[in-house]
Amino acid sequence: MDRVIAKNAAEIVREHSLKPPDAIHVATAIRCRFSVLYTYDGSGATPGLIAKNGLIGAPAIAIKKPG
Repeated sequence: MDRVIAKNAAEIVREHSLKPPDAIHVATAIRCRFSVLYTYDGSGATPGLIAKNGLIGAPAIAIKKPG
């Protein structure tokens, strides 16, 4: 992680109400220009990161369960 990812993650926390560790993962995926971020977060009682599928980034990053 570097300063740019940290700054972007902080913006994602504020704008999308994500937990900081999730925001760091998303900011890193955006920086690396990934088209999909796979996560198990959101498979329990709370929607978690999966609920942000297609809502973060420009172009928006897909957030999906693996498999």
